[in-house]
Amino acid sequence: MASLFSSLMGGAPKQSTGARLLERLTTATQLEDKREALDEFKELSTVEPLRLIEKGGMSVLLALLRTDDTQLTRDSLETLTNLLDTEVPKGMAEAAQVASVHNCGVFLTNSANVSTVLNTVDNEEDDMYVRYHAVQLMMRLLAVAPAQTQDAVLSQPAVVGRVMQLIEDKREIVRNEVLLLLAQLAKGNADLQNILAFQGAYDGLLAIAEAEQAEGAAGGAAV
Repeated sequence: MASLFSSLMGGAPKQSTGARLLERLTTATQLEDKREALDEFKELSTVEPLRLIEKGGMSVLLALLRTDDTQLTRDSLETLTNLLDTEVPKGMAEAAQVASVHNCGVFLTNSANVSTVLNTVDNEEDDMYVRYHAVQLMMRLLAVAPAQTQDAVLSQPAVVGRVMQLIEDKREIVRNEVLLLLAQLAKGNADLQNILAFQGAYDGLLAIAEAEQAEGAAGGAAV
């Protein structure tokens, strides 16, 4: 009956723009084609709320984080961050909230996804924006689903080590965001507080404070 109705109405419903782009990302065999499709999908994520109704959509983006291409990794992280942000797109607060809560739920159905994100920062020579957007993505998860995100981190032992590694980044834009992430990650969770202390968080934070104090007023924000 459904197929008959569709034929009477002129065929099957057209795919959404987002669905078509995700399909392109799945089927494209050339690197430039994947880059172009992802760039279009990233742009789309900033102008309309996108609910990844099928978990396959999230899987496509997460799979791109495992590639060796820095541009794909960076753009995938930025796109995922947009999809989890309650304030993106601007001016569509209610729809953005619904979409971000839904997408965070899809993301957190598998706690290993937080490891996939933080594994992108493993190489100390990583692109600055790979690290920045990885931290921003974790901040969006904590803003929408703090307890569930903390549970996911606790179930993935290597994640805290990756975060601690980022404290050593000399680039201020990265390090300052990591300090904010540490504060939110440990908030109200004694288990994570203990793990962070064991991983050297106190020493790392004190070292930053001492170094910034030596610089005077310029280091005030980090302190």
